[in-house]
Formats: sequence, structure tokens, C-alpha cells
Amino acid sequence: SEADTAVWLPKERVLWAAQDPLDLQAQAPPALQLFEHEPLALSGDFAPADASAGPLAQPRGLTVDEDDRLFIAQAGARSVLVYDLFDRRLLRRVALAGQPFDLAGDTRFVYALLDSPPGLVRFSARSLPQRLALTTQAMRPARLTLSPDQRLLVLDRAAGAQARVLDAESGALVAN
Repeated sequence: SEADTAVWLPKERVLWAAQDPLDLQAQAPPALQLFEHEPLALSGDFAPADASAGPLAQPRGLTVDEDDRLFIAQAGARSVLVYDLFDRRLLRRVALAGQPFDLAGDTRFVYALLDSPPGLVRFSARSLPQRLALTTQAMRPARLTLSPDQRLLVLDRAAGAQARVLDAESGALVAN
């Protein structure tokens, strides 16, 4: 199948620069490889992660915190990778008890919705995962988000006519 023969393509970004877009003679700045494996220096607040990790293992969700750290949920590895987007390096791998299949973030914290076993955890780029209560009303949680008033919401039973949005803590019906 096509899913079995997927190819890992490099992710690139061109940093913004003061350029005249109408100057056809100007050379574009070189693209930066966001996820290339470089030697990790022992500096800063983070311990270096294993640079031989290879391609992502079933990525399911992502979010970015206020410090431009990218969090990628890997269901296949039961973990979340934390990248520093400015320094373009892997900061750490957060091991989880279940398979993460979606992430939501506020300014500092990231919330991961887990499957096998079902659950909800909260952590930051530096902290360990803290298990949170997930409403028992959620039969088949599929997606996670934060509302503007900072309530954690879960999309339950997403693949059918019975889809609904629940408050992740109280189980109160928000929308159906």
C-alpha cells in the first residue's frame, strides 16, 4: 500500500531576510534543514537526545509552545519529540505510558491524549509527564484542543454522526 512505501522528505525553511522581492538578480538565502542530524553540544538546560533516532514513528499530532519548541507525538514510539526550532535541534524525547495520538498546547504546557491505555498527560519542554484525569464520558477520544478560555476539550466519536465535543475534565457536553 502507499502508506507502507512512504518516503521521509527533509523539512526546510528559509529564514526571513530583508530582500527586495522584485530584484531578480538577488540570490535567495540558503534553505535551513530543520530536522537534520547534527552533533549535539552539551550546553544549555537540556540533555542531548539520541541523534540516531531516524524517521518519525507514526506521527499523530504536533504543537508549538511560546518558546518556539516543536512537540511531535509519535504513536509508534510511545513518545513525544521536543525540537528547538530556533537552534534546529532535538532537545529531548519524552517517553509516555500510552500511544499519543494528539497534542494541544498553551503558552508553557503541552497536553497529550493517549491511547492504549487511554489517558491524558501534561508536561513542558523540561518537565516529566503528569497524568491528568480524562472524563469517563469520552468513549473514543480522537482530538484534543484548548478553548479560548483555556478549557481542555476532547472530540469524541469523531468518525460518525454521534461526534461530540466534551470538556476533558468534567465531561460536560460542549457541542454535538
